[in-house]
Amino acid sequence: MPTFNQTIHSTSIKSPYIELFMLDCTIRGGGIFRFTPSSSLPLVHNGWEYTPMPVQTEGWEVNADGTQPQPKITVTNVLKPLQAAVDAYDGLLNCKVVRMRTFANFLDGNADEDPDAMFPPDVYYIFQKELHTKEVITWRLATPLEAFNQLVPRQQYLKDRFPGLS
Repeated sequence: MPTFNQTIHSTSIKSPYIELFMLDCTIRGGGIFRFTPSSSLPLVHNGWEYTPMPVQTEGWEVNADGTQPQPKITVTNVLKPLQAAVDAYDGLLNCKVVRMRTFANFLDGNADEDPDAMFPPDVYYIFQKELHTKEVITWRLATPLEAFNQLVPRQQYLKDRFPGLS
């Protein structure tokens, strides 16, 4: 059986690249929204339907200098698909955003259907609502460490608690 990388290499020429997004508002008591900017028709992947929605993203690139990516996601607000959730759940702050990337031929209903054939998911949390107009809503995303102000390691190592430090 070919590896995912071998499959990607042979597939990428023939099949369109697809981005799928999951917005998980359960931390705020809400539901889960699934949408895609990659199609004008609903897409199904791993049994879940992704609604077409105009979405623009930027800033997913990982740098070698150690800084974490700080992506931004902008969704349409013209038909207000997320407006009720934004109003009810404090602008969706701390809600999880997962970006999944695959190719169209791996989606449900295709001959090469494979729910596991995808790039590693990008998991971020909504850190700040930057823009909210009648046309669009833009959020800045953060890693779990940034979003919840976590430290690595979780405690400070001080001389009085750790005598081996000098």
